[in-house]
Amino acid sequence: PAGDNAIVAMPGARSGRDALAPLIGPGKVIDTDKYLVITADRIGGGGSSSPADGAGQEFPRYTIRDLMEAQQALVANGLKLTRLRAVVGRSIGAFVALEWAIHHPAMMQSVVLIAPSPKAEANFQLVIDVMSSVVTLDPEWQGGRYEHNPGEGLRRAGMVYYPWDVSAGYLERIPAKRLGDEMEATAKSFAAWDANSLVFRYAACRGHDVQAPFNGDMATA
Repeated sequence: PAGDNAIVAMPGARSGRDALAPLIGPGKVIDTDKYLVITADRIGGGGSSSPADGAGQEFPRYTIRDLMEAQQALVANGLKLTRLRAVVGRSIGAFVALEWAIHHPAMMQSVVLIAPSPKAEANFQLVIDVMSSVVTLDPEWQGGRYEHNPGEGLRRAGMVYYPWDVSAGYLERIPAKRLGDEMEATAKSFAAWDANSLVFRYAACRGHDVQAPFNGDMATA
């Protein structure tokens, strides 16, 4: 009744609104006996507006801050909530949560960040550049105005991404079959995306930098 127990839960870059479901429910980490839980597909993928709807290359390029402002508007204007118990984010969701905490700090009581970063570091940017190049080198790409989704390029982009997604220690201890299975699963998860949607999503990740609106001053941010 007080409207102060809502939690916004935001998954990683390729995941949909249900990705954090294992953490959500009665008695779970995000306990639905105590909290109202809000999940939504972000602009650019899933059930929200995306290049896959038909706009393709004409779909507006967006930033992490754009995603944050859309989520904030959903909560503040759509659901008429002025205060959140927490904003929870994983990976790109953590990027969004950081931006939310910086630009609308009075709106939340706490922030839970899973694999966060205040900016896209050079090595992550390079991984994204290579991934995008692999997709665009697929003959089906056709400058992003494809008739058939360039699935092979997407699969290979997933294989490029996989080593970034895990630690060196993890790779040293898992058996070869599991490594192959996990690389294949990542490749499939990339191939399930519309190519423009995936390229635009990671372009937003590549440009992530919370200090940009503050003249590059991280301490101020």
